[in-house]
Amino acid sequence: MRSARRFDRVLGSVCAALLLFVQSGLARDNEERILSLSLEEFTQMALKDSLRIRIAEDDLRSGQLVWEATLKSLNLPTMSASGTLTKSFNDDGTGGQTATKLSQGSLNLSEPLITGTNLSLSSTWTGSDSTISGDTLIAPPRQRTLPSVVANLTQPLFIFVGNDSLRTRRVAYLEWDNTQDGFRSQRIGIEVDARALFYNLLVQRETADVQKKKFESGQLLHNATRALVQAGKLAQVEISRADIRAQQDFRQFENAQIASDKALNQVLDFVSLPQGTRLTVTSQLSYEPFRVSLDRLIAIAIRKNPDLRSTERSIQLSEIQLRRDWEKDHLQLNALGSYARTLDRSKPDFPIDPYSWSAGLSLNWPFYDASQSRLRKQESELALTRAKQSYESQLRQLKVNIRNTYLELKRTENQISDFQPQRNSARENLRAVRLQYQHGLSRLTDVFDAENAVRDLELEYLGLLVSFNQARDQLKQQVGVDLYEQL
Repeated sequence: MRSARRFDRVLGSVCAALLLFVQSGLARDNEERILSLSLEEFTQMALKDSLRIRIAEDDLRSGQLVWEATLKSLNLPTMSASGTLTKSFNDDGTGGQTATKLSQGSLNLSEPLITGTNLSLSSTWTGSDSTISGDTLIAPPRQRTLPSVVANLTQPLFIFVGNDSLRTRRVAYLEWDNTQDGFRSQRIGIEVDARALFYNLLVQRETADVQKKKFESGQLLHNATRALVQAGKLAQVEISRADIRAQQDFRQFENAQIASDKALNQVLDFVSLPQGTRLTVTSQLSYEPFRVSLDRLIAIAIRKNPDLRSTERSIQLSEIQLRRDWEKDHLQLNALGSYARTLDRSKPDFPIDPYSWSAGLSLNWPFYDASQSRLRKQESELALTRAKQSYESQLRQLKVNIRNTYLELKRTENQISDFQPQRNSARENLRAVRLQYQHGLSRLTDVFDAENAVRDLELEYLGLLVSFNQARDQLKQQVGVDLYEQL
């Protein structure tokens, strides 16, 4: 009776502990975020929410602001206004006192033109009001000067030098194109890296699942071996062998599970998802033969690869800088013109409107600067040579990378095509071994080995699919366009 009561108390404690464990597990599950993602959904999330895309978008926006500011400085006028108001008092020491109020204002406008012309306009307004007091002095009338307008124009004559305004405009467009191609390169890189992380998660989860099944099969085999040894049908040494195999299977399963968890952490961090999110993968990798020729890939990459295009523009920028440095010590000739008109109302009874104009030429020739111009020209020539060498090196490396990736992709294609007969043969072998085991013609170990062989082949086939898709993604990154959407 006491034993029964003690058993009831123990059973009640165990049930309560089990209930508490289940409730805490449910609470943790409710706190965890469960998310299902396909490969394309994860890629789009990376292109929208990852830290790298936000940094790339900020860089693009910064480059756009610089480009817009440069164009506005080349195309639109600038205006400024200023004004002063002062009061002054003067006592000459003999009883004469003067109080003066002076107000001044100005409006300035500068308009650059595509021809390199610099046009400036300024308008000023001044006014004064003086009061003189004393025993013998009479206060003079109020004095005032109304607005005056001054226009100045400077036109470089492009005889010995080129139009630097057009060069500045060209540099702005080249740098903005580089910024856009840089963003496109980063975007493609983010997409390729995101897909690589997703492939890795697929492989690691499949590997963990295979190792789990191997471990479970090993446990069954271990239990069967122990039972046969206890029944006297196997030697005692088989227990030790079974223990070693079970420990190996457990270590492999544990390692595979840790690798799967690490792959999940990388995926979550890449798209800024909170750690602990339970991610369900819904994509199955597909295979479609790649039919684009190698020569066509290389031809498109020369035109579309964003990094190569940026390097090509570096040559153009170096050429512009060389031309500028080459003209540093050239003769500079400018045409000058000015016009001024003043509305003078200092004397209300006698208003006057004087004006003036002028035209002429200015010449500037910096014929000696202690060889500074010559040294800068040599430096610019070396910079241009380095830019051309960099382009040639990058072009050669790009061609090599495309060829190697293309070889890898075609090799994987051939292995995928030849893999299906092996899968069918392994499955047929598993069915045959199972039938033999049912009729007592093979051992349980043979069944487990045949099952593991099928699992290993499926895992190898998944690895081939991953290799094919990764090679295709790398070609997209090297070419610079989507190989299925743009070709």
